[in-house]
Amino acid sequence: MKFLPNVVAALVAGLLVNASVLYAEENDNCLAVVPSDYQWTNPSFTYTKNSVSRGNQSSNTNTVMQKEFAGDLDVAAKVELLGLGYSDGKGILIQGKNGYLMSVALDDSAPLIMWSTKQSKVVSSVQGVPTVLGRKYGFHIKVTETTITGTVDGFVVSAPNELTPPYKIGVIAQRSGVIVSDIVVCETNDRDNDGVDDDDDLFPDDPKRATIIDHINCIIEYVSDDAVIFDSDWQNKKMRNAYLNKLEVILELVTAAEAAEDPEAAALIYAEALDKVNNDLIKKTDGLQGVGASERDDWLKVQEAQDIVYPDLLFLSEYLLEKTL
Repeated sequence: MKFLPNVVAALVAGLLVNASVLYAEENDNCLAVVPSDYQWTNPSFTYTKNSVSRGNQSSNTNTVMQKEFAGDLDVAAKVELLGLGYSDGKGILIQGKNGYLMSVALDDSAPLIMWSTKQSKVVSSVQGVPTVLGRKYGFHIKVTETTITGTVDGFVVSAPNELTPPYKIGVIAQRSGVIVSDIVVCETNDRDNDGVDDDDDLFPDDPKRATIIDHINCIIEYVSDDAVIFDSDWQNKKMRNAYLNKLEVILELVTAAEAAEDPEAAALIYAEALDKVNNDLIKKTDGLQGVGASERDDWLKVQEAQDIVYPDLLFLSEYLLEKTL
């Protein structure tokens, strides 16, 4: 499950009141945190239905919610500063099973930082975020197996993930106080970090492709690029444009089929696209693929070029065939 882009943007910009709670209610993998319903590690913080807070104090401290999240995470929250002070971090932390913490915080000296307890230092920082008392800053933290990225009002910090799952979330307040509200935690499954859950992603390891339309556009992109498919790869270099035209027709058909509301109408369009893929493209790209096809019909005459295009066409053909069944 992922945050819908418009919902995240609104949360981060602070434009929607209780948008985080409404979003979580509509998504099974998301939890709109009610802080008072959970145990936390630090009794010096105040836990209400909507927020975690702590007033200005002379000590550095944090608190961690005693609930584990097994996989990759999207965390959104609003953070309000109650005080300012040099090197005073206020924000959200992620704790790993290995005991280390990584936090994204507003810090008057940076002012946006990511801190690693494993390294005991700032591992990422960015200037330009105005620190203003009373302002509610939109925090969005994305945790993947490899990276933790924090976004605050469009400013970004990022570093390699030094934590091991399962994770816990918490609040950090160094000396000056903070109120953290509208906390939402979504467990995600997005290996390529493209914003599309792996269950909905045809290409879970490729950040450029998630849908079959993305796939066709990728083929069009590299077939258009003479640094990938050389002019000399074609039987006649004018064939590149003709090949691209055939891909564009198939793209139009598949786009129409994906949007069709009538399953029978969609199946007919998929069948037409399948016929064109098999007869207009694959038969012109398979003579050197060891599948018993004749080289006489090939438009691409070089093995290396066919090796790039043929597998993607085959995937497309198999996808379209499945849609016609």
